[in-house]
Amino acid sequence: MRRARSGVSQDVELVVRVDGAVTIRLTGALLWTHFGVSGPVALNASRHWLCAHIDRHQASITVNFRPGEQFDEIDARWTRLAADHPKSSVQTTLATMMPASARLRDCCAGRVNVDIRCGHAIG
Repeated sequence: MRRARSGVSQDVELVVRVDGAVTIRLTGALLWTHFGVSGPVALNASRHWLCAHIDRHQASITVNFRPGEQFDEIDARWTRLAADHPKSSVQTTLATMMPASARLRDCCAGRVNVDIRCGHAIG
């Protein structure tokens, strides 16, 4: 997946959790590389993650590809789009929500059938 997206940059929100609690939310450009991720937001988040590990705390980082939106907002939008355009494929609908350069087939890594019609995906 990373190799196919190498060189692609997109705005994301990274959430750093320490011992299960959100300590910081960071938004900015994330750059996909052939080794993983980089870019300003990734480097900033890794600093917080490292500090937590040095202090022997459990830390994790999660990514939101729709910065500023919560899951329920994304779910509602997805449901609306699927209801309004039931014959559109999952890939076509996702392309309205993410940059085309994100290569949705690679992003889903075979876990989601992106060719299924939206009308069949909800319900």
